Amino acid sequence: MTAKLKAIIYSLGVPALYLLAQFVALFIVLFYILMSSIANGTIPIDEYEILRYINDELMEITIANTLPILLITGLIFLLIIFILHIKRPLQLIKNMGMMRDISAKTLSLSALAGFFFNISCQGIIGALPVPESWLEANEVVTESLMGGSILFSVLIVTFFAPFIEEIAFRGFTQRILHTSFRPWLAITAQSIVFAAIHFGGYYLQMIYVFFTALLIGYIYYKTKNFWAAFACHAAYNGANFVVNVILYLLLGEDGEPGLWLLSAMAIGGAVLAILVARVIENRQKETV
Repeated sequence: MTAKLKAIIYSLGVPALYLLAQFVALFIVLFYILMSSIANGTIPIDEYEILRYINDELMEITIANTLPILLITGLIFLLIIFILHIKRPLQLIKNMGMMRDISAKTLSLSALAGFFFNISCQGIIGALPVPESWLEANEVVTESLMGGSILFSVLIVTFFAPFIEEIAFRGFTQRILHTSFRPWLAITAQSIVFAAIHFGGYYLQMIYVFFTALLIGYIYYKTKNFWAAFACHAAYNGANFVVNVILYLLLGEDGEPGLWLLSAMAIGGAVLAILVARVIENRQKETV
């Protein structure tokens, strides 16, 4: 087996484990909800009615329980990785770039790039025609993420989920691909895998997730540092909360951003993200 084929198989294995952890987490949450519903008498005990209930309510239940699923997925994934690398955990941490020094400025710039790119994505989504079903599903996700404890939501969405995904997609997939492929090919390949894992039933979501992964992967490649990629990813996710608050303060509860504002967000955010990424690249050249 060639080195390139080994790299491809190994690099895809970790996202497969992450996907498996998602399915296990989903099963745990659905099983708990189903048993609770039966115990409370909210659904019939008849097996056919249960199957119909699961089939009809599956998507709604999944979306409404996004936070528990993310938490359980991350914990299962970390447990699998720990078991597989129990004999050499420090070596794994070093390989992923977790122990490399990074300046506060580079870390801040990485976060700024993610924040600006999120603004761009939100502008693009708002400006382009999007199916009503996708908007409704996205609204339910947003409500589920913002429901309950805001602190818990912020911790999971902004820090925990990005940490897990950076281990899987940059710490493993991209790093492994870099050993056998050109940098641009490794970054593009991990972006495709990342977008596929995040497919939400609409092509636009895969597109902006793909370009987000390109940005994070580029920063990871230039800095060789896990925390720079994590800062970019965390800031991107956290910007969802910040931008929504800013738009609420500017436009009010029922206000909708106009096309000019959305266009400015789309173009301005992308330009600023690229400029910041170039600054990061230049800083890395100066330190070499």
